[in-house]
Amino acid sequence: APKAAPAVKWMPWVEGSDATEAFWDYANFALSFSTPNSADKKMLARIARIGVAPGADWNPGDMKDAIQAGQKDAIKALVDRSRKTKEVASFFGPRSQIKTDYWGRAEGVFMGIFANTANISTYITPFKDADGDQLDGSKHSYTIRFEADNMPPVSYFWAITCYTVPPSSYLVANPIDRYTLGSPSPGLKKGSDGSLTLYFSVESPGKDKESNWLPVANEPFWLPFRLYGPDESILNGTWTVPPYEKAD
Repeated sequence: APKAAPAVKWMPWVEGSDATEAFWDYANFALSFSTPNSADKKMLARIARIGVAPGADWNPGDMKDAIQAGQKDAIKALVDRSRKTKEVASFFGPRSQIKTDYWGRAEGVFMGIFANTANISTYITPFKDADGDQLDGSKHSYTIRFEADNMPPVSYFWAITCYTVPPSSYLVANPIDRYTLGSPSPGLKKGSDGSLTLYFSVESPGKDKESNWLPVANEPFWLPFRLYGPDESILNGTWTVPPYEKAD
């Protein structure tokens, strides 16, 4: 058997550190475990000028205030970009696809760490309802309706999941322990005309509708719509997700 790998003294993670100066210590620690890609040579040289380097101690010196201001600007930009994003699969893929799109790569990590490529599964990420307002469980309940002839055209399955808005992006605890709703969900009820209406609210929409209910956060939230085995009509944009309508 090979010799055991050297023990690693892991840095304990403190929630919220990504928005503080401590982020840079974590970044330098993580970089010490990476193998640089030649395509990133210029960027690595650029960030080394402000002390970002594998295993280095973070010591910004006179640049501390400017770097902290830039960090806040970057986080705000990522939040703003994430609220406008409709298709997250564009962030993920091989180096030949992503290349040196550092904003795209950062946004991918910011929103979800990883995902399949679009031909395997497509992710549609609405933050707003039919009126253009932020989805917010503290203000409204919502519905989405699929007509009988307009069900999501997928080869495998589709699912909708509720998360708090980035950067937290947490699943929402709820009394029925239901965290996703979609074609594999048992007991979904269709209307007499074959249509399917789903309900999104903090409180139950009523016992007769609970089979089609996904509990949401009592605050702003988003509903990533995952379509596995997407039809060409999804990939080229001719099929779109119906709008989320206010239901109260």
